[in-house]
Amino acid sequence: MPSKFDFAKSWSARKLSEHKMETGRRRLGSLIVGEQRREGRREEERKSRGVQGRGLVGALHSMASSTFSRWLRPEAYPLFAAVGTAVGICAFQLVRNITGNPEVRVTKENRAAGILDNFQEGERYKEHGLRKFVRTKSPEIMPSINGFFSDPK
Repeated sequence: MPSKFDFAKSWSARKLSEHKMETGRRRLGSLIVGEQRREGRREEERKSRGVQGRGLVGALHSMASSTFSRWLRPEAYPLFAAVGTAVGICAFQLVRNITGNPEVRVTKENRAAGILDNFQEGERYKEHGLRKFVRTKSPEIMPSINGFFSDPK
């Protein structure tokens, strides 16, 4: 026959087990409720952005807006300016070489002509407007400041 001590021991163990289960249920419940709240917030955000029901286009729109908000910041503007200037210079030089360089031949007829000794065309390509403009200037970065410090008065 079990003693009172065994009964109390089994009763406390049972209560402890029930307490652990109840605590686990509460935690699980709070996790589920928290997840439902988060899902509800996500759904509200989707509705407020107007993505609901637009399918792939809506998803791409929301993805693009998040990309723009990530990259279009004022601190990134100098980077865009520097990269844009470099790309512009490269594009200008590419177009200039394709259209004006006598050694670049795009059409099949011009390529079949072989090597041409056309010095006037080469000279015209070499002596472009920027080179003519710079030729008349003195090779100084800040001529007024240089003159101020070098010319005695």
